[in-house]
Amino acid sequence: MTTSEPIRLKIDMNEKSKGDAGFQWPEEQRKYWIVAMFCGTLLLYAARSAVPLCMAAMSSELKWDKEIDGAVMSAFFWGYMPAQIIGGYLSDKYGGEVILGIAAIFWSLLTLAVPFITVSPILFFSPTMIIFAARMCTGLSQGLHYPSLTNIIAKRIPIKDRTFLTSTIFAGGPVGTLFMGSVGSLFLSYMGWHSVFIFHGLMALLWACLWRYYLVLPEFELGSIKMGSGCFTFLSRLCILECVCMASHKWIFNVLPWLLYFPVALFVGHVADSMIRKGSSVTFVRKFFQTLSMCGGALFMILITKSSNFSQAVFCMMMAMSMNALGNAGTPVTPQDMSPKFAGTLFGIMNSAGAFSGIVGPLLTGYLLEVGHRWDYIFKLNALVLILGASVFLIRGTAKKIV
Repeated sequence: MTTSEPIRLKIDMNEKSKGDAGFQWPEEQRKYWIVAMFCGTLLLYAARSAVPLCMAAMSSELKWDKEIDGAVMSAFFWGYMPAQIIGGYLSDKYGGEVILGIAAIFWSLLTLAVPFITVSPILFFSPTMIIFAARMCTGLSQGLHYPSLTNIIAKRIPIKDRTFLTSTIFAGGPVGTLFMGSVGSLFLSYMGWHSVFIFHGLMALLWACLWRYYLVLPEFELGSIKMGSGCFTFLSRLCILECVCMASHKWIFNVLPWLLYFPVALFVGHVADSMIRKGSSVTFVRKFFQTLSMCGGALFMILITKSSNFSQAVFCMMMAMSMNALGNAGTPVTPQDMSPKFAGTLFGIMNSAGAFSGIVGPLLTGYLLEVGHRWDYIFKLNALVLILGASVFLIRGTAKKIV
């Protein structure tokens, strides 16, 4: 293969699986796919983070209060939650590579459209209602992303390398949040909130087209189906935005908490794979890192409420995000361990349940901030949810292969 040729998936994705993982990428091609999926996940989270970043400016322009802010944030998960199961089924049936690209085209166009649909009412719908619908559709299309990734990884990457590469790809999400917090903050400060959506929407659309028509062969006919080729983050983010606006340290609080996530994610993926190669039980490895992640995160959630100054709060949030990164060696990989053939569907069911907190969390956060003005309750509640989740997974969780 020459360097001038596209790095494409030159297999029939309807072929029978060869072993548990099906056709696996050759070593020389794997790096191209990993980088592409990492970049796609980065842009997905950057687009998702645009509304939280611009919420204060949008609220001021559109005359929203905190409860409407929470409702707009929550709208994303009304589409995101059911899309997890749909995405798992579609990716397992038709191939994650194709579903991932089609979904990306939709959510990138929706991101790009946001500044233009707030200009005036459309028919009988106010700009607020239109934004609400657009956020729900964005969640619906972005909800196909992670089940598709899980399907791809389970089928194309051997188990001995799976944790590190999964952790690397999934770390693109927090890096995307970091990217939006830094670059997006500059656009927001100097060019207004409209520019944030336009810039990141165009970048995401470019990636989606490259993935769909360059990496994956474009032989997809919908009729004949012929193909070639926490709770944690979202709850805390909304509350942080309130603290950020009051503390006047927006850029710092948008960027610093995410700086350690990527190196920690790479480290934990390498350590987990090494433990499995040396004979540790896969279930033990998954439980160990997931419990450490959630209990550690809960600890720093509580410590944030005890912080006496801005520096302490930033440090605690950095550590909380680092603890969250340890979870990349836990539940995100478990569906691939349990059933490589149906990993997308299993992940979709799991993530759909997790996305429920994304519906309740912003609504509850907006209510507590608007009515009670008690932001510390949000972090304490978040810590409680993390402890309960860790306890359930520790007692009932498994990574044993089922199918």
